[in-house]
Amino acid sequence: MRRIDTYLNAIIVCPFLTMCVPGHLQAYPGDLDTSFGTNGEVITQISGEAHAVAIQPDGKIVTAGHNTQFNIPIGSSPAEFVLTRFNPDGSIDITFGNSGIVTTDFSNTSDDRAFAVVLQPDGKIIAAGTASGPLWSFALSRYNTDGSLDVSFGSGGKVTTDFGGLGSAYAIVLEPDGKIVAAGQHFNVISGFALARYNPDGSLDTSFGSGGKVTTDVNSLNQILALVLQPDGKLVAAGFSGIGFSDNADFALARYNPDGSLDTSFGAGGIVTTDFNGVGDAALALVLQPDGKLVSAGYAYTGIFSQLQFALARYNPDGSLDTSFGSGGKVTTDFSGYGLAYAMVLQPDGKIVAAGTSGDFALARYNPDGSLDTIFGNGGTVTTDITGSLEIAFALALQPDDKLVAVGFEGFFAGFNFHHFALARYLGGSVTNPIPDITVTDSVPPVSDLQMPFGDVTEGHAADQTITITNDGNVNLIMGNVAQDNPLDPPFRILNNNCFGRAIGPSGKCTISVRFLPITTGSFSDAFEMSSNDPDENPVTVTVSGTGLSSITNNPPSIPNLVFPASGQTGLGTTVTFRWKISQDPDEDTVTYDFYYCTDQSFTGCSSIVVASLSENDLNYEVAGAYGGGVLLFGIVLAARVKGKKRIAILITMTIVTGAMLGSCDRGGDGAPSSSSDEVTHTVSGLETSTTYYWKVVTDDGNGGTRESETRSFNTK
Repeated sequence: MRRIDTYLNAIIVCPFLTMCVPGHLQAYPGDLDTSFGTNGEVITQISGEAHAVAIQPDGKIVTAGHNTQFNIPIGSSPAEFVLTRFNPDGSIDITFGNSGIVTTDFSNTSDDRAFAVVLQPDGKIIAAGTASGPLWSFALSRYNTDGSLDVSFGSGGKVTTDFGGLGSAYAIVLEPDGKIVAAGQHFNVISGFALARYNPDGSLDTSFGSGGKVTTDVNSLNQILALVLQPDGKLVAAGFSGIGFSDNADFALARYNPDGSLDTSFGAGGIVTTDFNGVGDAALALVLQPDGKLVSAGYAYTGIFSQLQFALARYNPDGSLDTSFGSGGKVTTDFSGYGLAYAMVLQPDGKIVAAGTSGDFALARYNPDGSLDTIFGNGGTVTTDITGSLEIAFALALQPDDKLVAVGFEGFFAGFNFHHFALARYLGGSVTNPIPDITVTDSVPPVSDLQMPFGDVTEGHAADQTITITNDGNVNLIMGNVAQDNPLDPPFRILNNNCFGRAIGPSGKCTISVRFLPITTGSFSDAFEMSSNDPDENPVTVTVSGTGLSSITNNPPSIPNLVFPASGQTGLGTTVTFRWKISQDPDEDTVTYDFYYCTDQSFTGCSSIVVASLSENDLNYEVAGAYGGGVLLFGIVLAARVKGKKRIAILITMTIVTGAMLGSCDRGGDGAPSSSSDEVTHTVSGLETSTTYYWKVVTDDGNGGTRESETRSFNTK
């Protein structure tokens, strides 16, 4: 393929295209990491959901969740904390727990679910969630590096905290001094934010809030789903707050001082709420930027039934919206009407990656200004259909090599179908020198010369050819007009333009069909342009050409019938007059004759002599006849002026001269038989003596019709 120079900074968007799909010659951000599991995906046999993930320093991956069915309500069936550890290649780490799996039951009848996980510097693992017994409480468990419970933590490795009603922990952070903060929801008449801080041994830290616990009621329905620790020791929680039902909730953030009191310098009395569309919104994830700004992610309800979008908001350190981000500090991303962001990570380059579901695993990567990062996936978004069922990514982790690990489940919403832990790993990072690169090929060899010859086409008939445009670059290619500013004129036209206004990713393709339909005879050529945002080749020009042939069928002339010399004739002189019959042409085209003679029977190295259709002998005969008639007429006139015997002598003399002239035209110079008016002759002199010669004749009607005679031989004396 020919690369139209090196780089085509274009995005070929392929509206009708067959089209812009991956099949990358190299991998790009957002691609599944095929070195992980099976083509980048891992499906376990663990029935349940993975809600949290952490990456160990050795590259192993720890997930936490529970082993129950998705559609069975909490409390109706016993469930357990489930932790799994995977090797960096996605295989189960059999050195952890029972062949890679650890389950923890807080009581024989409790319904226990883990929603968060954190790693301690010593390698120990802390999981947080909820346990019922009979009411739900915050539940934490700590594990040694081999998966066994750390009995130095709480009671036998487990801790539960009652908030005087219902309680569930959805987020956890580890403070530098080893203390642990869990955050979530409490419910007692109303639902409120709930936090608890624990000493390293699992006991409540009574210096925090009231006896180690803090509750905040913004409205009647409040829930913390994410938590970050600032370098100054302050805690920022994110979730939602509403009145009555979650369909009128807003993003809600609260910032707490290290002692658990609200930080009144943040928002309004320590609280910030953000509405997107006037209906239900919720923040499910939160990250802290190095500059102190906070980014929350979740979903925004569009107001149209069941239509949700990824939603992000960025806040200044004082809680005000950062208007340099997106539109007024807010960004939404549509995944065909259904998208929820459950998790988020911040890359070292300041880009933000959110993960959740669109019915499949769904990821979106944003530039620091909130715009989609178009070099990631397909224009900034990625969806992964793992098994064809419902799939949700509840958690996301960034590895040191910039790869992204998303964890959740695959399964079904309805019925008693078990969900299974599911993981997918994606390539992250950036592309060095991101450049789209166009390659244009056609269907006529050489395919990459930007020339499209249609050849001969009968008038009134059509011939079609296809141009394929491929993006051989490492980012999206964008195409503008195709044959718009410099369109094709008849008999050429663009038949199908699948590239106008379209965008394709690396290795994507689009096609353009061109038709040649001549209605008259003759040669035609034209060119059309394809514009793009390529700084080096803009526009790209393709030349088309073709010839229109008459629709009338041409009939070739008859085969030449050779007369003299006969085949194998001997004793000829060095001057020979060749004779053959005039060929008849059914279309009454003018016929010419290509005459060949050679000492080589294959006529190698011998060129032809073009002979007109009027024979040379006929021409000599007519000239001689004219002169002979003139002599005889002169004699008659002269005799009329002479009397007696002189007159008779003059007439006799002129008659003899005239007869001699006419007689000389009746035979060739080699003594060959006389030619007739239906023959063509050609005389060749200077032949070699005692030599064998070969000769033939080819007729040509000037319209492509030719016929060839037999080949004859003769010998000179």
